[in-house]
Amino acid sequence: MQLPGHVGLVLLVVSPVWFGLVTREAVGVTLLALLTAMLPDVDLVLEAFLPIEHHGVTHGVWFVLAVGLLLGGLVTWWYVSGGRRHFRPGSDARHLPARTVFAVTASAFVLGGTTHILGDMLTAPDVAPPIRPLLPLSDAVVSFDVLWVYDPVVNFGLLALGLLVHLALWRLAPNGTTLSRVRGSTGRGSRRG
Repeated sequence: MQLPGHVGLVLLVVSPVWFGLVTREAVGVTLLALLTAMLPDVDLVLEAFLPIEHHGVTHGVWFVLAVGLLLGGLVTWWYVSGGRRHFRPGSDARHLPARTVFAVTASAFVLGGTTHILGDMLTAPDVAPPIRPLLPLSDAVVSFDVLWVYDPVVNFGLLALGLLVHLALWRLAPNGTTLSRVRGSTGRGSRRG
């Protein structure tokens, strides 16, 4: 899968956050997941300096989990060290416990990276080595091989669908309200927020 497909797949997988988080938080979690959407492909850069191969250890869930936890820890450290003052006045984010910040950010980072691995399992091994998602603990190959890596319809179709889903969810969620609250409303005259 190529960059547009990976981004679109992450957008689709993370879209349920709109049902449990307020608008600003849903956008934040989506952006964090997108930051790691291409994380496993860091091997394409590292293979010039280290004895690793594409679709190797960086395409494993253990690598993504370790990096996601590390990034979540860094964001949490930034937040408790004064980063929260960058949130605008009146923002609920200033009052989140550190463990909540860690859980949400680490989960978003891990979700982005593991979704990348899933995307590659859908396309590999037609032009690249197969995915071994449990490296280094297991050498087992997991490949569904149902899509072609370079198919522009798949790659740009996933991107378009992911963007459309998020745009629709953003339009449905009044600012400061979760979609689960909107769904539970009775229509005209219902309270907002």
